[in-house]
Amino acid sequence: MLFTLVAIETIEVSPLRSGLMLGLGILDKSWPVLAFPSLLVAVRNWRQRFLFAMGCFLIPALGTAAYALLFKASPWAIIHRAISYDWGIGVWGYTYFFHLLAVLNPAYSSPFAFLIHYGRYITLTLLGGVWLWRAHKEPARSGVLTILVAFFAATHAFSIQYLMWPIAFAVLNGGQRTEQWLLRYTLGAFAYMLLTYSTLILTPAITIWMPWNPANTFIIRPSALPAWLVIVAWLVDRLIMSKHARDRV
Repeated sequence: MLFTLVAIETIEVSPLRSGLMLGLGILDKSWPVLAFPSLLVAVRNWRQRFLFAMGCFLIPALGTAAYALLFKASPWAIIHRAISYDWGIGVWGYTYFFHLLAVLNPAYSSPFAFLIHYGRYITLTLLGGVWLWRAHKEPARSGVLTILVAFFAATHAFSIQYLMWPIAFAVLNGGQRTEQWLLRYTLGAFAYMLLTYSTLILTPAITIWMPWNPANTFIIRPSALPAWLVIVAWLVDRLIMSKHARDRV
């Protein structure tokens, strides 16, 4: 998150330095790659775009090569692992309802199995649509926030630490409207985290009152729905505001 924020703040000063910072973020945790398109189009000069892209991909390439040499691993296996990460399907967002359907009636487990195999393509398609609709027309910091909000609304995979991602970028964007959505999201995310950490992650206390599987399916996972619904509404609001702005022009 820190490297991505620095990349946003330095993109107009030094595209190469910005690319190197974003590359460090991607090497540390792959999700900062979501900021790459917005930062790339923020640079108008094709030479500077090339420098930004080179810096961005140079750091992960060097990191992958170093890891492969140190641990005698296949670089392609490392890259495949990074781009095929799919943990947490059925935990967050719309995928929970498919998980619930499969639990209630195993005969209808095919849609959930489809998500497991093809969910990433659904996520990428929806992100591409949001990019074309709004994000590519926004300044870098706004475009990154829009893509992050879209990712949270559409993602098929999820882990609870994801919840912190959009906060810093919403603060960076500022504005009363963004602050209102951030407050709603933070309240929903905090409630979900409080329940999950206090009953599952730090201690499995919930299993004292009921078996793990029903507790997970009917209490822990659906407790994320308020935060997800806020994110969906936040995305719709950003897209509608974009349309109204174009209509006024």
